[in-house]
Amino acid sequence: MTYNIRTGAASPQLSEFTYSGLKKVYAAIADAEDALKEYNKLQNNIKMKMLKQCNTRSTVLTKLLDEAGTSYDVKLDRIQQNLDLELAHITENTVDLGSSNYVVDNNLSYNIRYQLVKEYYLSFEDKQEAFDVYTQDSVAVNYLGIYYYSLYDYLSYRADNQT
Repeated sequence: MTYNIRTGAASPQLSEFTYSGLKKVYAAIADAEDALKEYNKLQNNIKMKMLKQCNTRSTVLTKLLDEAGTSYDVKLDRIQQNLDLELAHITENTVDLGSSNYVVDNNLSYNIRYQLVKEYYLSFEDKQEAFDVYTQDSVAVNYLGIYYYSLYDYLSYRADNQT
């Protein structure tokens, strides 16, 4: 997973971003916007200071604005590097196991995991087949923890009351 905060370009796997991955992207975007506001404020302060000193055409102004731009670029680079590291960490903790047809992300809360797995099994047209596949899903037992039994009961009830 990658996301470029300067251009907004995302990797082809953007649809595969986990909830926690999207939170990281949005936080990085907010940090980049804060850095831009800070840069614009600094730029305006430099221009106003130079205007008060009647030095609007001096090379000093150009030098100060260039330094501010460099500082802004360094901040954006740091934000981008942090985002890349966090997304790489999320990607490492996201494992698509062969026996499951849903992405297993251990960074998610159990409630969100339950909802994702439930949505997957509700996508089956045959309710009995969904229940049978779920009972054979060894990944769900560990992934859902205590929520496994709630979903087991729910899918069992749906399979028994299939019309």
